[in-house]
Amino acid sequence: MKLCLNCNFKFERGTYCPRCNSHKLKELEAKEFEKTPAAGAEPQERKPMVFDKSGQRVYGDTKEAWKSFHSQVQNACPGCSGTEFTYDYRHKQKVCKKCGEILFMPRRPA
Repeated sequence: MKLCLNCNFKFERGTYCPRCNSHKLKELEAKEFEKTPAAGAEPQERKPMVFDKSGQRVYGDTKEAWKSFHSQVQNACPGCSGTEFTYDYRHKQKVCKKCGEILFMPRRPA
């Protein structure tokens, strides 16, 4: 089992993440992904995550939240503060040339 360090997606095989095409992967052991809660503990109620058609996470389930998420423009890499990117228009992504961090491009220009 592998875990993508970019989008936290778990998958079985491959050399890159099928959701975001990142090559930053972590091998998980069987104990890490099969964690069960303690016998006396009740499971916590989780709010379901909302994803758009391209697989990006939308923070909120309202139209305003969707618009604000997709109108964000990042001019600097959050990992290394680099400003040079290579653009992958097919996957609507830009990749930092310095550290390889994958950032999603906005769907519509802001």
